[in-house]
Amino acid sequence: MTVADIFRADFKRFSSAISEFPVTDMSSDVAHAITRSPASWNRPESIVLDVGTGSGLHAAAMAVSGARTIVAIDISAAAIAAAEQRFGRIHQQLSDIAGSPVAIPSYQTCDMSALDIELEYDLICTNPPSFFRHGSVGTNSDTPMDLALFDGDVLDGQTAEASFLYRFFADVVTKHLAVGGTVICGWPAIERRVADGIDGGLVHPATRLHEWFGVAFESQVSKAERFFSKIAHVRNYGSDGELLKAVFRDIHLTDIYSKSLIMTDEAMLTFRYGVLGLSRVNAGTYVFV
Repeated sequence: MTVADIFRADFKRFSSAISEFPVTDMSSDVAHAITRSPASWNRPESIVLDVGTGSGLHAAAMAVSGARTIVAIDISAAAIAAAEQRFGRIHQQLSDIAGSPVAIPSYQTCDMSALDIELEYDLICTNPPSFFRHGSVGTNSDTPMDLALFDGDVLDGQTAEASFLYRFFADVVTKHLAVGGTVICGWPAIERRVADGIDGGLVHPATRLHEWFGVAFESQVSKAERFFSKIAHVRNYGSDGELLKAVFRDIHLTDIYSKSLIMTDEAMLTFRYGVLGLSRVNAGTYVFV
């Protein structure tokens, strides 16, 4: 049994009053990457960070991998409360698969741009938004599905700076990842719409990071087609029955969605993605892990 399996079972057994971020294929793969990576962050002095924790899956994977000081942040107070409650329910199951008692994360309602500038982390992970809604999302909403999945709208999401992934690397990775530290994140193919404003060819994350921040890489980059080889089939997000219906309408009204997302009905969404793992060599150089 994996950490993702435990989360799926808990979702099935305990319904929530809020529409929670589900355990998707991409989030499961990020969790798997965390648990199978060399746990260089499990030293007593190490601190690890889960950005946009949502369900809390990746913070739990960090705990199972041996991390002792875990910080899990999300801009939704409701998501943080639900994740903390879930961890309490499944703590023993996580300890069982780890073989010893796992650490309990510190859950904090916090935007990623508001992190303590003095802190550095040995592992940082995130599972970014996968698509965008047409029209603005209410800024006062505390619905995790709005705050976690949607990073803007079709009009204001055209620039790189509006992209979640851009802000994740600008506000978190470049400022807070320790030298020798690791970043693990999902990277949906829809990102290219945000950066380019059109639905063009696939762009490897390494190419995008070099364009955005001048980042250099010491190891070879695989082709974009190979990186985006995984296919996510997402059915029915949480308890929000209207959410995918709205996305269904947006996809059929907006040409730039046509190749990035496939939605044949109002319950199933399909997109391509990959999981990026990087280790920081110095301020501007990374190696693939």
